Amino acid sequence: MATRERTNWRSHEAAKLRPTRRDGSGSPRRISTGVRPAVGMRVPHGGRNGHAQALLPTLESRAVRFINLSQMTAEYRRMSSLENPSAFPVATEATQDAIGLRGVLVRLGPAAFAFAGFLVTLALFWPGLMSHDAGWVLAIAMRAGPPLGDWQSPVMAVLWRLIDPVAPGPGSMLLLIVALYWLGIGLVATAVARRSALIAALLIAAALTPPALFMLGIIWRDMLFAGLWLTAAGLTLTVADRGDALGRVLRGLGLALRGLALALIVLGVLLRPNAIPAGALLALYVVTPQRFAWRRIALLIVPVAAALFVLSQLTYYQVLGAVRQDPLHSLFVFDLAGITAHSGENVFPVVWTDEQQRMLTTQCRHDDRWDWYWYIPPCDFVMQRLEADRLFNSPVIGEAWRGAILAHPLAYLTHRAAYMATFLFAQNQTLPETWPAAANAGFAPSAAYHAYAAAHEALKVTPLFRTGFWLAFCALVFAFAWPRRERAAGAFALATAGSAALYVASFAVLGVSADFRYGYWAVPAALAAAAIIAAERVRRSL
Repeated sequence: MATRERTNWRSHEAAKLRPTRRDGSGSPRRISTGVRPAVGMRVPHGGRNGHAQALLPTLESRAVRFINLSQMTAEYRRMSSLENPSAFPVATEATQDAIGLRGVLVRLGPAAFAFAGFLVTLALFWPGLMSHDAGWVLAIAMRAGPPLGDWQSPVMAVLWRLIDPVAPGPGSMLLLIVALYWLGIGLVATAVARRSALIAALLIAAALTPPALFMLGIIWRDMLFAGLWLTAAGLTLTVADRGDALGRVLRGLGLALRGLALALIVLGVLLRPNAIPAGALLALYVVTPQRFAWRRIALLIVPVAAALFVLSQLTYYQVLGAVRQDPLHSLFVFDLAGITAHSGENVFPVVWTDEQQRMLTTQCRHDDRWDWYWYIPPCDFVMQRLEADRLFNSPVIGEAWRGAILAHPLAYLTHRAAYMATFLFAQNQTLPETWPAAANAGFAPSAAYHAYAAAHEALKVTPLFRTGFWLAFCALVFAFAWPRRERAAGAFALATAGSAALYVASFAVLGVSADFRYGYWAVPAALAAAAIIAAERVRRSL
């Protein structure tokens, strides 16, 4: 009896699937399909049941097609219109499987590719290339050189001392820089993939290009600074943007993760004190990551910047006990030389010979970096004289700087404008001029490194290695993101691109060198912000 009831139910459902047409009287009439029962199939008594049983192969074939259903919306709607209740559980299961697979790819795909990028970067640059600045910091960290001072960031020296046991020498710092960079890229790419898998893949590909990646292999605090801020922004976006189960978990940890992001931002400021205004913007974004509250930011950015300045002073001199080495005096010397060159009047607190005065206005007229006056002949007579007279590291040099600006404001502005033009648009250094041999004894460049370095050299003449290009890129992204400032993606793009623009702008007043690495933060910031905004536009257009 149970078998007969099941058969009748299947017959009834299959009969409903048979096409109908209206006869002359207007009543529906079943159309014969011409399908014969399969061999061995039991055909119950009754015409309707017999025809329905014969239709079972058709039903099964339709069910197979339903299981292999395309994810296209039109196809899904057409197949879902079948009046077959028994097919809906099958369709639901197939759709859930497809969605589940896509969800796994969205969640884990960017992380997997970011981890692959991490391994590729280490393979290219291990154990890291040491610049002279890095060698100086490492010597301080290992207590084998000068005392802990503020000429280079004392925070980097202390941090290096803490992580050095992981891979003694440059390897530990390279691991930290590369891990932060790819963690930040992975977090942002995961958020982008929820909107567009293609744009997420393009972001990871762009992160592997020489403008973004090549200098990561060099131990510079600028690379560490960028990695810290990229991870901080990525963490904040992850907490604010997710709407799935993982997002609910992350929002439960939201306060702790945002606290971590704030700590990373502060650490970046302690590496680069001229990043204080940009750090204030990024910190305010972390507080309200779901929207870019620009009125609140405009009201609070100055007090937050002042708090960051006080915090940096307390950390340097009270907590770490750093020796004051007056790094700001390099700016004073650079500007005094520039004002002298552009005004034709000596504004240094010393009297030069006629030949030295002539050199300062001709062959020693340099608006790109202060190193010319520090140790590069023939213009190094400037620092030799200032140090011999004990004027460097004294209040006299600062008083002369302030007096020169007041007496020759136009020459000062011309000098700073010339410096910024060089910083933004000239082909500046991307690698150190010389390498300390002893510090780099463990680096053995591979064939892959040589090929990648050749690509870097080929691209160095293009706008991709101009700070001005990336500043303009950030400004463009900022403009596109502004209408989306009330959304998490827009807030991320505005804060990230905006902080990069503020950071680059700080060099207009505080910059003493035009090397490309000083504006490097604009590169990953522009890539990440552009990716999330482009993906958001794609999702909104669907």
